[in-house]
Amino acid sequence: GSTRTVTDTVPVGKSPGGVAVDPVAHTVYVTASDGVSVIDSLTRKVIASVPVGKNPEGVAVDPVTHTAYVTNNWDNTVSVIDGSTRTATTAVPVGKGPAGVAVDPGTHAVYVANGDDNTVSVIDGLKHTVTATVPVGRLPSGVAVDPGTHTAYVANGDNAVSVIDGSKHTVTATVPVGTSPLVLAVDEGTHAVYVTNYGDTTMSEIGRAHV
Repeated sequence: GSTRTVTDTVPVGKSPGGVAVDPVAHTVYVTASDGVSVIDSLTRKVIASVPVGKNPEGVAVDPVTHTAYVTNNWDNTVSVIDGSTRTATTAVPVGKGPAGVAVDPGTHAVYVANGDDNTVSVIDGLKHTVTATVPVGRLPSGVAVDPGTHTAYVANGDNAVSVIDGSKHTVTATVPVGTSPLVLAVDEGTHAVYVTNYGDTTMSEIGRAHV
């Protein structure tokens, strides 16, 4: 196979963490301790630095509305960035200690894992308001969405994944996984969910038949 190499290195903000891509607008959003760097993926240049809240952590993009959502872990808000103006238009209050965030582009629902109060805030991405607060497991962190089934998956510190029905905004299943699950990813073709278990160096696969 072909050899993969680094084709460019782009300077961004301090202590970069979260990253998300708008594949339609060819824009990359990177969270850092001093704000959000917006990168043009075609030129590989930073085209904007957007101030947001305190300790921005997670970021997710709605590729339909070209909106980015940034969790501000220390001030319990989500900053909404307009991709066309590259400015933060509002900050939506959510639960305590927001970390992971994911978007369902079909419904424009934004799911935010609040690690300090064991909930998930569901934001209406068109109205920029919280429409539901869903209790999940202890210390939720990562979150991912299957847009084909409108289902959200949340990794909890009690070694399980909460499965949220996007239409009912309720937990329909709690699936035991490995120790300290952290990050999730969804295969939209098979609807399988992959979970990294930070505490025991394993990965769990959740099949659709199990949820």
